[in-house]
Amino acid sequence: MTQGVYITLLVYTSAQLHILQIRLRNYVEEGFSESDMQEKIAILKGYIKEHQYIINFTKFVNRSTKYILLIEYILSSMDIASVSVNLIKIESSELLWLTCFLALLVLQISLIAWICNEIKVQSEAIGTALYQSRWYLLNKEALVLTQVVIAKTQEPLVLTIGPFAAMTNRSALMVFKAAYSYVSIMTK
Repeated sequence: MTQGVYITLLVYTSAQLHILQIRLRNYVEEGFSESDMQEKIAILKGYIKEHQYIINFTKFVNRSTKYILLIEYILSSMDIASVSVNLIKIESSELLWLTCFLALLVLQISLIAWICNEIKVQSEAIGTALYQSRWYLLNKEALVLTQVVIAKTQEPLVLTIGPFAAMTNRSALMVFKAAYSYVSIMTK
């Protein structure tokens, strides 16, 4: 159940970043008049506030869960190793259950890593989406705001494994490598 809540928070963050990209890419339409300029600036400022909310939300989630993610990272690698050793040594009566359990563990860590990686990728793409808009049609005030947002997106949003590193797809591979190391130690 707790995994479901955590994954929901991560999917929410990733989805909000993707929605913001679409809005930023399309907020300046072709052929708007100078009288619409203040409206476009107000819309851009609203999107900037939305981006700040997403940044603060992601940082809050990271602060709140980074040590839980570290424990999950360690325990998952040990669980995968333990189940793998049991699969090697077990009789056929529990083979199906252990195989399903191993698949569930691999799916769980892969899903968390993939969504965390997706948050990183989506946060980096905010600047690209804004650059793909028709920002060059705006006045100087809007251009400065656009430059600030693009500069802000150069530092991607990441969820960390404790105080160590960002959780990405590479981190999931490290879990599987650690599990393999544990299996080789346990079988000797």
